[in-house]
Amino acid sequence: MELKLGDLPAVQKDVIDRANRAGVPVITATEMLESMVTSNRPTRAETSDVANAIWDGTDAVMLSQETSVGAHPVEAVRAMARICQSAERHPDYQRARQLWREPGQVGSAIAHAAATAADELGARVIIAFTESGTTALRLQQGAAARSGGGRKPTPRGAAQDSALLGRDPAPGEPGKDTDQMVANATEAARESGLVRTGDTVVVVAGVPVGLAGQTNLLKVETV
Repeated sequence: MELKLGDLPAVQKDVIDRANRAGVPVITATEMLESMVTSNRPTRAETSDVANAIWDGTDAVMLSQETSVGAHPVEAVRAMARICQSAERHPDYQRARQLWREPGQVGSAIAHAAATAADELGARVIIAFTESGTTALRLQQGAAARSGGGRKPTPRGAAQDSALLGRDPAPGEPGKDTDQMVANATEAARESGLVRTGDTVVVVAGVPVGLAGQTNLLKVETV
């Protein structure tokens, strides 16, 4: 509110970039489809605003008046979804996000290795078994592939995960050992429709199974 209008676009890009580097989830909420409070379709300027936020690296774009008091709430959500999906198909979406670096952290090193492996192998998803959600957040910062959560999230935790870039939280059972854990993960991903038989997936987890902060395993599987 305190900035000159001409400074806003550059500041928005800088805030998103800094959030990406720091591993902080970032939501862009800038009256994105404001005209749809009364109109049944967005303006071209609004459409570009949404797409550019996505290409800059934001995790989520937000509607407010459009869906709370607007005359076309369903149409606003559909319009936002169409713009997001179109932006994600553009080459700019595949650029590398600024990586969240944590020197000396095994979990961080595993996450970056998983992102690289997924990219080079063309993996359909990265499946992350995570108790706290930190592993999925780390993966989000460097992965071009979609990551799927392998924990049992609370309703609030699942909602928070869903707001982050490329995250599809899903319940999952770790199993008694590593082999069962990986089998459960790939089967859950297949049943949820994230992958199909023959797809390559990268699995990230921690051993011993079920302990938070123990991410130390990377495995490549064919479904």
